[in-house]
Amino acid sequence: MNDICNLCHSTNIEELLFINAPSLCSDLAVCDYDLVKIVCKSCNLVFNRNKMSENNKDHYPENYHLSASSISEEPIFNVNGEKKKRSLAIFEMIKSKISNYTPLNSSSEISLLEFGSGDGRLLKRFFDLGISAKGIELHRQSRETCLSKGLNVQAKIENCDIAKYDWMISFTVLEHLNDPLEYYDTARKVLKKDGFLLTIVPSSFSKCSYDLFFCDHEYHFNSSHLIRYGEMAGFSTLSFEAGSGWAAGVNIVIQKYSEGKAY
Repeated sequence: MNDICNLCHSTNIEELLFINAPSLCSDLAVCDYDLVKIVCKSCNLVFNRNKMSENNKDHYPENYHLSASSISEEPIFNVNGEKKKRSLAIFEMIKSKISNYTPLNSSSEISLLEFGSGDGRLLKRFFDLGISAKGIELHRQSRETCLSKGLNVQAKIENCDIAKYDWMISFTVLEHLNDPLEYYDTARKVLKKDGFLLTIVPSSFSKCSYDLFFCDHEYHFNSSHLIRYGEMAGFSTLSFEAGSGWAAGVNIVIQKYSEGKAY
């Protein structure tokens, strides 16, 4: 079967990188999995030739020490020379981005859904702010940790309110999904008309990035890719920061949904 690009549907695909098993995951776990990255020569989207099975991703709840575990110690980020807990650094950065469009304080009557809540450390900070903050998390153990913190985190989109949320956010989640279109489809379902989608993904092509060497990163996006995926789903792009120097280097895109548009 020929390789085909998920975004532009081109079959003009070339192999970019091949490393025999074992390969490395972004949580530094080792998988018995060949690393094969291919690139679409039409739109430059880079992705895995073979998508990881859910079985290969089952180690996340137990071993993903950055966001999906219940370990007591939290990684520290160096932000502009100041050391901060990872969830606090991410919270402050996302809060500042949201505040450019929506007042975000205890009196704000907005609702927020985090896609991929991990153990709820980031979501808890929004919840403690006094806004309506809920989440979606596939992994049972991580979800149970969220529930123990008093957070409303569901396993499936079907269990979430439809057309209810002002914002859907995700931090370094989209690159793990087998199909980015499913992410945008979820956003279409849960957001109100004129709701906002904030997506943060690794900056795969920035200087010194090693993102391409992670087998659990199914896709590697640049600005044009996320803008185009958004347009296909009825989202207009309001801002895009490519290769932001924040933390390890990320792309930050904010998009707005207009009801009635379709793929």
